[in-house]
Amino acid sequence: MRIQSDESDGIHERSFFLGRNGGSLKVTAHAVMNQHHLLEGLLFYLEEEAQAVESLDSQFISSQSRNKMTNHVRLRNRPIYYDFDLFQKSLRHPELNDVSIRDLNYTVFDTETTGLDPRGGDEIISIGALRIINRNILFDERFEQLIDPKRKISKASIAIHGIQPQVLEGCPTIDKVLPDFRSFCSDSVLVGHNVAFDMSFLKMKEVQTGIVFNNPVLDTLLLSAVVHPTQELHSLDSIADRLELEIDGRHTALGDAVVTAQIFLALLTLLEERGIFTLNQAFEASQKTHYARLRY
Repeated sequence: MRIQSDESDGIHERSFFLGRNGGSLKVTAHAVMNQHHLLEGLLFYLEEEAQAVESLDSQFISSQSRNKMTNHVRLRNRPIYYDFDLFQKSLRHPELNDVSIRDLNYTVFDTETTGLDPRGGDEIISIGALRIINRNILFDERFEQLIDPKRKISKASIAIHGIQPQVLEGCPTIDKVLPDFRSFCSDSVLVGHNVAFDMSFLKMKEVQTGIVFNNPVLDTLLLSAVVHPTQELHSLDSIADRLELEIDGRHTALGDAVVTAQIFLALLTLLEERGIFTLNQAFEASQKTHYARLRY
């Protein structure tokens, strides 16, 4: 293993280079600092030569996307994001801590973005969400909105979500969209897959828009690690395969939200089988998983 550090221009990164199946896998931990220069979270990236991509069951890139890559393309995936503040959100809603996970209302959401770095100027270009009430997905109560980012979209991101820049021209900007999304998800627990990544983009817009998302948050990636602790793969596709769920419409924000909602309902049953019945118990179990303990 080879280690490389980069702290130039205020960017704090540490990279680990691992040999894997004839290729070189690079794992990069990127420190995310807040406006007070305090550590707010970590972004984890995986990167390797495309000829070795087929051997990597990526956390966030579909097999179809991997198959389209040439031998000269390098892959930088949507990162696994660890937010030190994510689990503290439960402390802000003590009245919900002992409520049964069966009885809570949920908003399951996903975003598509121009790239992977919200602090580097990347923006949300699509939000998709739907609600779960009484353990039923309300397909008629959904939120879906394209957003004009007022900046370029990376080719790597377009290859994943397929949203072309011209489609976004004339769409509302993020400051117009977030008030409506906040109203849609009020009085509910937010649910997403690797949701700290999405929350990091929302948090970056707090000063600009005045919209703060203080909802309790659950992450299906972490919940999957709770109920399947011996499994290494916790991508949406991998979890759906384990739970024998059929998935369709992936890599649109709403499509991923639908898949995440289906997975979440299945995970709720498995959580109860493990003696996890309340929101606080779900938070505590999530915080003990391997992914939540990642530190570099």
